[in-house]
Amino acid sequence: MTRESSKPKTNWHDVKHAIDTKIHEDQRLFIEPLTIHLVTPMFGGGPQSNSIDQERPIRESAIRGHLRFWWRATRGAACKNANELSKREAEIFGHTEQASQIQVVTHYEKDEVKRNSKVFFKKKNHPFPRYVLSNMKDKTPYLMKAQFSLNIRISKKTTDFELIKKEVEAALWAWINFGGLGSRTRRGCGSLYCKQFSPHNKRTKSQLEKWFEQKLLEYDIKLPASSREWPTLSREFKVQAFPSSMISSWRSVIQIYETFRRRSNPTKKMGRSCWPEADTIRLLTGKAKSGHHIPYPKEKPFKYQAFPRAQFGLPIQFRFAPKDSGKDPDPVTLLPKGKDRLASPLILKPLAINQKESVGMVMVLQQPKIEALSLLGYGKPLPNVTDEQSIYPTATYSKNPLQDESGRTHSSAIQAFLHSKEVQTFCQKNHKNKH
Repeated sequence: MTRESSKPKTNWHDVKHAIDTKIHEDQRLFIEPLTIHLVTPMFGGGPQSNSIDQERPIRESAIRGHLRFWWRATRGAACKNANELSKREAEIFGHTEQASQIQVVTHYEKDEVKRNSKVFFKKKNHPFPRYVLSNMKDKTPYLMKAQFSLNIRISKKTTDFELIKKEVEAALWAWINFGGLGSRTRRGCGSLYCKQFSPHNKRTKSQLEKWFEQKLLEYDIKLPASSREWPTLSREFKVQAFPSSMISSWRSVIQIYETFRRRSNPTKKMGRSCWPEADTIRLLTGKAKSGHHIPYPKEKPFKYQAFPRAQFGLPIQFRFAPKDSGKDPDPVTLLPKGKDRLASPLILKPLAINQKESVGMVMVLQQPKIEALSLLGYGKPLPNVTDEQSIYPTATYSKNPLQDESGRTHSSAIQAFLHSKEVQTFCQKNHKNKH
């Protein structure tokens, strides 16, 4: 009788980690392994759209992409043009013909990453901000709790270790605090906490504002006075007065944005919007239900055309009430001309101060101005929007959402939001005891 020996299954995760460790043994350690915590749900992040990789939900390739973006937004902001930026970025992160000076290695134990949960969006009591996730399909998978270590090692061929260290640290700082993992990070999904880079236990608005300015100095981040050809960090950094639970502060910051974007006739529950886009589409299509051919508010200039909310990110789909089919316009999608999307310059998220608490944060990325828009709908083709006044309008009238509390009308929808009563109240209100 022969004895058969049973071989243990190979744990390929451990094998890869061992190989990574061996590869990097001869390289200088850039930083001690960072422990990073996922503090809000991560959606997507896998190799396929809206999927989570069951074996490796935290991927080095994704982190490298985030670090590239945030390097461009911080240290890269000092570059004078896109060519200079591209050259410097390649020197640090590499490209097809040039090796990278850094390597990213992540590691986590299986029990540090909990099994995927699913959001049931039809349920009214799920804790996440519905406005952020409203167009996701029901039963969308997400990762809620994860802890992983991150090693970044710099090639020993590097001639200026300290300079590369500063370049990468700036990107890490911005990614951990203003970015995240997975999709919809600019609306708070996939937010992160790391004790070494987060504003650990900074509990007041003044402490957080001081922390932000100190980090700009520490990493020698030179923010330009005007926009570059790529998104860069700005000094538009607003936070709540006091911390609260992670989900509570997330919901709070999303709520003020939702309220501002949906400003409508205050005298009716489902009144016509004070924003000009719907009336502009009625004018361009020549379709309007009875009474809606007259602009609202009535003080709005005759034949006024404007799409200021394009500045918040695109695409935007405008849908009119189904019961008005054949009278009001069919659905229309607003896009940047020649493209299918434009990322929002607004970052609205919880800024973690420890693993359980955060402050709601509003951050603005400085981006190039929108030059032209396209309207896609049914029926006859709609004209492109190329007039700057239609994208950055300056018309003044009562109930204009672009008008702040002082009576000043902003051509920038972003500035109108920052100066709105919603944001002003948000930055003063004490959310300390809300959980």
